[in-house]
Amino acid sequence: MKKLLTHVALVFLTVCLVIGCGRHHYPQSLLTADSLAEVRPDSSLKMLEAMAGEMATAPETDQMYYRLLRIKASDKCDRLQPDTFEITQIVDYYEQAGDSLLPAAYYYAGRTYYDLHDMPQALGYYQKAVDAICDRQTRPYLLLKEVCYSQMGYIFMYQKLYEQAKEMHIKEISTAQQINDTLGLSYGYRDLGFIYSELENYKDAINMLKMALFKAHSSNNDKLEFAIKSYLANTYRHLGDYDSALYYLRPVLENVNLLSKSSVYSNAAKIYYDKGKIDSALYYFHQLELVGGVYAKENAYKHLLQDAIIRKEFVYQDELVKYYNAFDALIFPTKRKSESLGLVGLEAMACHTPTIICTLYGPKSYANKSNSLVYTKTKDGKELANKIKEYMKLSSKDKETLINNAYNTSKEYDKDSIKDALQKIFDKGE
Repeated sequence: MKKLLTHVALVFLTVCLVIGCGRHHYPQSLLTADSLAEVRPDSSLKMLEAMAGEMATAPETDQMYYRLLRIKASDKCDRLQPDTFEITQIVDYYEQAGDSLLPAAYYYAGRTYYDLHDMPQALGYYQKAVDAICDRQTRPYLLLKEVCYSQMGYIFMYQKLYEQAKEMHIKEISTAQQINDTLGLSYGYRDLGFIYSELENYKDAINMLKMALFKAHSSNNDKLEFAIKSYLANTYRHLGDYDSALYYLRPVLENVNLLSKSSVYSNAAKIYYDKGKIDSALYYFHQLELVGGVYAKENAYKHLLQDAIIRKEFVYQDELVKYYNAFDALIFPTKRKSESLGLVGLEAMACHTPTIICTLYGPKSYANKSNSLVYTKTKDGKELANKIKEYMKLSSKDKETLINNAYNTSKEYDKDSIKDALQKIFDKGE
């Protein structure tokens, strides 16, 4: 999960740090772009791009602030193009200048390396930002420290270093309490709840998430409130408390447009499936076909496939024809080395049923004859899938030819056809 500076309380953070410096008066246009980056980053980025010409001849102090703001606005727009050379120059400048913007420069260096998936470097810069803040107790600095702890916690969590992650989120919460940041507390309790969930300590996870929910409600942040309810629903699912899971899930489903439909529908499908309400689960799995992410769709298709499969433990010999005739095609991807012939394939071919067979082991003796059926030469599932698609795209005439060829091949194995061959074998044995 990519977590940006999402706290409303962080609006104008860099501006506050700049004003607090007291050593240099920055152009009002830069201060405006900085403020705008928090609420309308796209507009801020356009404004900064339009200032490129005048910034080329501006004092170095203004240029560095301008370059830092472009990284900030790009990050807010999810359009950050990580440039280690650029951010290193900015960091070097503020380290030498001893500027109040040094913690922010470290933070965005961390963001840069985070986007490059260089977690050790990202962690190092976040820690440098925290160290640079040091004993500064003004609200803007503490807000930045709070977010650094949050980011460090997420990195540790992704590395499955849960105890270190928990420590970071406890510090995040402590910092938010220090400045009475209600929204920050909501994020902090939520983040700590995630860690407890990863540790399968679901009861403590629920306690943290409920505290997060209370703070989100107090902050009038509907989007965050519904997101936390979704997390609570999923956590109760892990405990097998499906009634509580549905209690928190229902209002989320009524306001699904505020959140990611993929995650909400995935959550709903899993809860209903585990509860045994298969029809409701299938409804949401079908919804995921339309709006799900890659992994959500993969999981949905697995469940939909399982629902489409009809399993028969045993079929009597005299009923086989009925089943073969009902098939659009018989898929026979045998992996049994002990398969001596593969009678199933021959039976289907004898019933004029299109047959797709893996040409390994027993079926190999008839699968390749006269190109009489569509076949696959390996155990590769993708090749088999392609052969199925190939058959489905055939014209009716081509399918009929294929079926007839398969039927003719099967006739070579009926009792009349093999009678003479068997007699010769026995005669030879005598």
